Amino acid sequence: MVKRYLKRIVGMCLAFIMVFSLSAPAFADSVKARSSAALTSDETVLFLDMHYIKKENLISIEGKKGAEQKYIYQLTDTVRSEISVQKKENSHVLTIKEGSLVNTLEITRDGRYILDGNIVTVSGEDILINSNEGIAVPLYATDMYYTDVCPYGTASDYTKFVRRVEKRDISIGTPIINVALTVFTAIIGAVVTPILGLSVSFVAAILSGLQRYDPHSMCVSYQEDQYVHKTKGSFVTVEKSVLMYDMEWWPVANFGEDNPDINSYKTKAYQVTLWEKGEA
Repeated sequence: MVKRYLKRIVGMCLAFIMVFSLSAPAFADSVKARSSAALTSDETVLFLDMHYIKKENLISIEGKKGAEQKYIYQLTDTVRSEISVQKKENSHVLTIKEGSLVNTLEITRDGRYILDGNIVTVSGEDILINSNEGIAVPLYATDMYYTDVCPYGTASDYTKFVRRVEKRDISIGTPIINVALTVFTAIIGAVVTPILGLSVSFVAAILSGLQRYDPHSMCVSYQEDQYVHKTKGSFVTVEKSVLMYDMEWWPVANFGEDNPDINSYKTKAYQVTLWEKGEA
């Protein structure tokens, strides 16, 4: 009799263990899903996302709502960014920490970027860029996006020259070796629209390349050539047009013309526009 009851008790325990071990992952996934939705709907997260600090890289928010909070982003396997945001009447002040690097980036309501107390300028002028400014959306386009993956054919197919964008100096006022990846992404994203198509890892490669060439430079310069497909032209299909940006970066002002021994860093990105069938 004792053995029979003992077997029943053991059986019930095993059944409970099985039930809870099966339901725990589902419960955890449910909590994770709700937490993820709450994170990405946060007002500050949406503001940062507008300024190229992408919400898909957000992993947690530390601190209580209403008090100072830290927004934790995992940008690459090795780069984690901690961001606190102070809202002022006419600006947002971001304190960004990545390892031993700490930057303060103020983004004003009228679009100025101030890094560690220095106004970021493009060829001598304040940025003053709206996130949608300079993006030409065709009348019948249904969608447009940027990517670093060639969307049709191969990169070598895009040889039909369209135009060259004027060279630009981007003065950051801080030695580039002391600039966090989050800061570099936000500033460059505001100036160079095609950079939006590059993954964070790709942008990190650009930054490390520039830091390697001249770590103490407080200015980078940029040039872009635009190309379309050599035989298809702009429209690679009836419903898709592609513009390739061939971008070149220098870790100094004036595009290295004062020092021809300085190497540049080259990248490519693509603007893809989707059209309603028959409207092109």
